[in-house]
Amino acid sequence: MGVKEMLGFSGMLFDLDGTLVNSLEKVEDSWKNWAVSKGLCPQEVLGYLHGKPAQVTFRHFLTGASDEEILRECKALEDYEVADAAGMTAVDGAIDLLNTLQRLAIPWAIVTSGLSRVATARIAAAGLPRPNALITCENVTLGKPHPQAFLLGAQRLNCSPARCIAFEDSLSGLASAKAAECTVIELVTAQSVKHTIACYLSLKNYLPLEISTDGDGFRLNYRE
Repeated sequence: MGVKEMLGFSGMLFDLDGTLVNSLEKVEDSWKNWAVSKGLCPQEVLGYLHGKPAQVTFRHFLTGASDEEILRECKALEDYEVADAAGMTAVDGAIDLLNTLQRLAIPWAIVTSGLSRVATARIAAAGLPRPNALITCENVTLGKPHPQAFLLGAQRLNCSPARCIAFEDSLSGLASAKAAECTVIELVTAQSVKHTIACYLSLKNYLPLEISTDGDGFRLNYRE
């Protein structure tokens, strides 16, 4: 069994949907229903939305909609997704990994394009521990694939982005983390697409990972 070792990192940044929680099917169902209600092609909407703030998706498909209309759409989706969080589960190995980070006092943040209420509901429903920082779409002016969210996450942890490992599943999220100069690990899901973004590892879950501290940050081992 091969082992890859990553040394000298000081913080971890995680996307939420599809990366820490198994929420992508629920996310897609809610957007399919919305697309049908607007007379849009569900597959076109699903092909666009992953990793992006809801407001960006609404503006993309509701050409000419007023700010008030966009806000109403966001509020309706937010209320639906908060209520729909019940029964959500964590990606295999995620809870154990995050609890290890807590125990070793390794700083970590969740960096999501979702809304704060929705993220908080999903974190609680999946039984994840509370992160040191939670970055949502309300905290940034430029959504993924822009690096602002990951840069802010690293800043909130008092870490250099270059010394952070970022976990992501969506194409826009991977691009965001890469542009922030983080070391990127991809979580592969049923919604993953082919891309050319260089990732240090690609994983289906966190079970192959082990964490320990070293003299200059922490050590991440990957058992192949």
